[in-house]
Amino acid sequence: MSEVPEAGVIPTWTLTVDRSATLCHRGAMRNNEPITSAEAGAILGVSARTVQRRAETGELAFIRKLPGPNGDYLFDRPVVERVAAEITRKLALKAAAS
Repeated sequence: MSEVPEAGVIPTWTLTVDRSATLCHRGAMRNNEPITSAEAGAILGVSARTVQRRAETGELAFIRKLPGPNGDYLFDRPVVERVAAEITRKLALKAAAS
């Protein structure tokens, strides 16, 4: 059972940081966990709705869609990161050709 600190004493805790985790709006997240449309959008530099449209049309592979009419799409982070890298590469080639 944990001890109750005396009045006026600020308790201290130790936080262990997992260096293989990525920070997101929900805190630390393991790299092998699915990410939401909003997180995929942040990686791709587009809105969550654009990510959802790309998933619906098959332009962006997703793991699954959560149930319900407003259910979010879940994506594999490494796949989204590869797509972002490919977009960046294509933009750099286009800029170099101009």
